[in-house]
Amino acid sequence: MTNPGLYADLHQQMRELADLVDHVLVDLRDSKIGNANRDKLVQALRDLAEPNPDDLSTRLLAISLGSGQGNRQKWQQISEALGEEQPDTVILDDLEQLAQLLEQRQADALAKMRGWTQ
Repeated sequence: MTNPGLYADLHQQMRELADLVDHVLVDLRDSKIGNANRDKLVQALRDLAEPNPDDLSTRLLAISLGSGQGNRQKWQQISEALGEEQPDTVILDDLEQLAQLLEQRQADALAKMRGWTQ
């Protein structure tokens, strides 16, 4: 049995994170140096990289995105790279992959929220 409210909240979190990733990608492509969106994304990725986040919604989001050691390390690496004044352009590929993952997981959460899957 599914809980539509739970999946609605999860979908919203994923959407907000995906929007943040999209804004940061655009800014990086336009060679904008540092901004509030990038700082928010750095913090969000650091929170997701924690093995056991204190915030329950962050923990649920991390689990939904695949909170294995490899993913946590990748999120930490991305956050560190974004924290630099001039991030390496290689980070764009990592952010694109994260954006794709978020898109897939949003669709999954939406389907569960609407009761389309078990």
